[in-house]
Amino acid sequence: MPWPFRVCGRTATGNALPGILLIGPSGGFVAIGIVFARVNRTLARDLTDSRRRTADAAGNVAATRAAAQERARQLEPVTALARPLLLRLCSGEYIDDATRTECGLTEARLRDLLRSRALCTPDINAAVDAARRRGVTVSLLDDRGLDRPDSDAPDPLDKSTRDLIIDTLRRAADGAVRIRALPQHRTFAVSVVAEADDRCEWIGVDTDGRVRTTVTEMGVTDLGFIESPR
Repeated sequence: MPWPFRVCGRTATGNALPGILLIGPSGGFVAIGIVFARVNRTLARDLTDSRRRTADAAGNVAATRAAAQERARQLEPVTALARPLLLRLCSGEYIDDATRTECGLTEARLRDLLRSRALCTPDINAAVDAARRRGVTVSLLDDRGLDRPDSDAPDPLDKSTRDLIIDTLRRAADGAVRIRALPQHRTFAVSVVAEADDRCEWIGVDTDGRVRTTVTEMGVTDLGFIESPR
């Protein structure tokens, strides 16, 4: 077979050469083009992988930074509440009864911030603090976050519901008041229970804003419905 059409050949040392080099004078350029094409494909694949890894790393960094910023934002009210009292305690001042009372109120407020941040509005906080100073045990619990992502904070309560809670707290002279915001798809959005001696008052605000009250006193239960003043 003539040399231009041979598919392989051997050098003087006996090593096999690609037959493409024996096709003709342009065979070397064709071989170089093939090599460059293969190298370019490899480089393109490596570049694509590198870009994907860079994008993944950037996404992880952004998510970490966002989480850190959210934690810092959530810690701001905690720091503002606890820092002044901690500085007083670290200063070596005499711890009197008033300071002990403030420590108890601060501890309760920190617990409220962790369990019911959306309920801790300034007007409710003031009523809660006043009730606790009178000796009333107040518990706040917001369960609306159970069916929401971590970054999706529950909405604040409307004014009429806050006014109802504040009125209940102001009327409490002793005993306990438990305030709870319930998860979505429940009949009632908020429930308030006030207990003192032999009297128990339960107040529920449904999703339409209607208020239902149940009062049990000396074993006698009285039910009532009151339209919310919206």
